[in-house]
Amino acid sequence: MARMTAIVGAWALLASAALAQTKPVATISFDNDLNAVGPGGARSAFPIGKPDLAAGKVGKALKSGPGTGYVEYATEGILNIAAGTVEMWVCPLDWTPDEEKFHVFFDVRGEGALYLYKYYQGTRLLMLTCGNQAGPYASSSFDVGGWKRGEWHHIAGTWSADGVMSYVDGKPAAKLPASGPLPKALGKTFRIGDHPWHIERATSSLIDEVRIYDRCLSPAHIAAHFEGKYDFTASLQAESALLSCELDPGKWEAQIRLSTGGADVEDACLAAKLAIMAKGAALPADAMSVGFVGGQAIRTMPMISRQPGEYEVVARVSLEGKQAFELRRLLVIPTTEWQ
Repeated sequence: MARMTAIVGAWALLASAALAQTKPVATISFDNDLNAVGPGGARSAFPIGKPDLAAGKVGKALKSGPGTGYVEYATEGILNIAAGTVEMWVCPLDWTPDEEKFHVFFDVRGEGALYLYKYYQGTRLLMLTCGNQAGPYASSSFDVGGWKRGEWHHIAGTWSADGVMSYVDGKPAAKLPASGPLPKALGKTFRIGDHPWHIERATSSLIDEVRIYDRCLSPAHIAAHFEGKYDFTASLQAESALLSCELDPGKWEAQIRLSTGGADVEDACLAAKLAIMAKGAALPADAMSVGFVGGQAIRTMPMISRQPGEYEVVARVSLEGKQAFELRRLLVIPTTEWQ
């Protein structure tokens, strides 16, 4: 069934919120062992092969490759299928990005998959999502052709209903995430390491300071973490918000989705009025208010008209009961697709 999706960034900032810093659900420092540490304590590592520890970016690091091994961890309680972030420091020991080999640093599979890896052709790092391992795939890619042996680089990948984004040394691959289907289910374990997939190689990497979050962090978070500022908090800002609308012509419905863009604000403090209006029309005072879950507010509603033309998707965000900002996005219903 044909669908149509559009995303817009915010254009006005009227308020900011009391901040609540986002903490990782798992941190893997490799300083003492391979285990992960989270709010509930240590999470056991499951070594594949004989992964080794060596001098790292901070303390010790995982030395990983076909000659040593990799590490798996239980997915439950760490990976959130709806949204998340994985970040780490990587040092290519004896390879350069132009070699035609895979280097897979994060891998979780189930009904679909999420990968953060260096593709074997070209010199790009990809964050990839799919709802089926056979495809279709959606990915965000970042050129890492300048990497050299022995140099440390910070890499990150995020996923959410808005799409996926790759980051290198604190910089995002694009202004907006690459949209695509998320996995429908995750496997029982996920892997950290430098895996070659099906193309044989003998090279290795060091991996250090792995952090996993159960939400999609903002570009500002990733930039701060690259600088070592893990105590950074992001305020609620219209410029960071993402407003999207997906139309289902079969049901003649619209799903409006508003994301805070990673703001460190508790869901309970937020509400949004979401609607589709005639272009330029004011949002009614009695418009339906929707709560936030995981930094997102979603409303499914009938289209206001079947007539082709220009409309607006409107989102009015409230913080602790007071209006924070209002976003508007042009929505065009074309004649050729909707008559």
